[in-house]
Amino acid sequence: MNKLFKLAVLLSCVFLYGLLSSCHCIKNSSVPAIKVVQQCDSICHPITKTNKQIDLLKGDFFDIESMSVEGNYLKLEISYGGGCGETELQLFYHDIDDSAIPAKVYLASKFIDNDPCRAMVRDTLHFDLSAFEGVARSGGITLFMKGFDKKANFALPLH
Repeated sequence: MNKLFKLAVLLSCVFLYGLLSSCHCIKNSSVPAIKVVQQCDSICHPITKTNKQIDLLKGDFFDIESMSVEGNYLKLEISYGGGCGETELQLFYHDIDDSAIPAKVYLASKFIDNDPCRAMVRDTLHFDLSAFEGVARSGGITLFMKGFDKKANFALPLH
């Protein structure tokens, strides 16, 4: 009898849980929903504004496998030769060309590879796009990567 009672209580609990979890409440509100912009979950590197001509930046060889915008950061998937030393990728821009919609910015990269190894390494890096947020909210901006046939669009909704 004791086992039968426990089984009945367990089945009742399962039934009540199923009933309660299927209930959906609808709340009417006059406040519009706020769209949250995806933030960078990992380390976001800055994109540095420079007064130097960005065509003249020198660095070590690397390749950009893909370039995309996710939320408010630029995601680069790169490959290079190495595997046992330190590397750093820096991004720079000179000016934003806002004479067209969407605006344009040309990014230049400088890859520093202090890595004597020769294995093929793939890495994913994130760069903070908050410097371009105002332009992204007023028509968007196309990001071009100098030296690579890559571009990405960054647009955000108006506030």
